[in-house]
Amino acid sequence: MFTRIFLTHPRAVDETYVQHAVFASRFAIQLALAAGAAAVHAVIPSLFEQTASRMIAKMHARIQSRKTSGGDVPVPAVVEGYDHIQNDCAKQ
Repeated sequence: MFTRIFLTHPRAVDETYVQHAVFASRFAIQLALAAGAAAVHAVIPSLFEQTASRMIAKMHARIQSRKTSGGDVPVPAVVEGYDHIQNDCAKQ
């Protein structure tokens, strides 16, 4: 039970528990920062026009580069309704 809860997924992405905890924590912080930029942008549209999109695209690329024992970690290329994120990033 312990192995299934705490070790199976980190091993699937070729990481130790601690490595995975650090990666996931950094990812959570980046998501919070992107959310903050998007919230500011919602109120003042001229600020952070592409910041959240750029951050999310970088995080997506990082996730796609991770490997499992069976190949790439499956992550949808576009979250439904948010395809403009990729379009914004492509413009840069």
